[in-house]
Amino acid sequence: MRSLLLAIIAAVAIPACTQDITGGTGPGDDQQQPTCGNGVVDPGETCDDSNTNNGDGCSSTCQTENTSQPRVAITVDQPTLPAMDLGQSASVAITLTSMMGFTGDVTLAATVADTTTAPITDWITNLDMTTVTVAADGTATAHIAIGAMGNVGMVAGKVKITATSGTLSADASIDVTFNPVYRVTYTNSGTNCVYPTDGTVANPYLVKAGRKLAVFNGGTTLAFVIHGPAAPGADGFQHEDQGGTGTPAGSAYMSDTLTTLDTTNPINFYCHTGVANTLSGAATGNYFKVVP
Repeated sequence: MRSLLLAIIAAVAIPACTQDITGGTGPGDDQQQPTCGNGVVDPGETCDDSNTNNGDGCSSTCQTENTSQPRVAITVDQPTLPAMDLGQSASVAITLTSMMGFTGDVTLAATVADTTTAPITDWITNLDMTTVTVAADGTATAHIAIGAMGNVGMVAGKVKITATSGTLSADASIDVTFNPVYRVTYTNSGTNCVYPTDGTVANPYLVKAGRKLAVFNGGTTLAFVIHGPAAPGADGFQHEDQGGTGTPAGSAYMSDTLTTLDTTNPINFYCHTGVANTLSGAATGNYFKVVP
């Protein structure tokens, strides 16, 4: 009797274990949620073209769009920008193309989001035109400048350009990545440094802790030496070693990783004489402050 009872228990248990291993489909199992833009047509989607742009035949919610009516298509010449330093700016060309005889005014707007689609509000995006007129079967061009300052929170995200005319809209996206380095560019006039007019003691450049400051020699021939706090420096920035040949044209003097040791006094830096062919100039220069 005991052997018969054990055999019955085993016969019931084996199918139950098999169901666990193979992943049953009963109530309580996780269900795959549709992800628009992954290139796979999930349940609830009628298309998926690997992006979440409108106006390209597959909408931002992965629903098939009517492409037979007059509309405008939008493209950019750089869907992915090369990584650039904070403080720099890149220009991207936007092309609007009439489709099916579309003609009229188109409104342009830019939005920025991180990799989780959360809005990024502290990047700089400047459209040279916000209203563009497109002729029937023609094209029109606008440009957007994209940049970020040293104290921005996010250094990677996506800029989306939306073109709207009436109830119709079309999108194009630009992937952007900034290096965790804030760049300031010095040039020269003869043998004198030419400093940017911003970054004053009253309004210093703000650079987030954990990043670096790069002073770029934007001249063509002469080297420079950057003046800063004497060794061991302050907040990760110090006077450039004068034992070398200075920073040549086309290169940058790079700080160490910056830290917020002094939250009150901005740090002064400028071109400093000390080696052959070094630029010289009034010791006014610029200022920066490290912020949390």
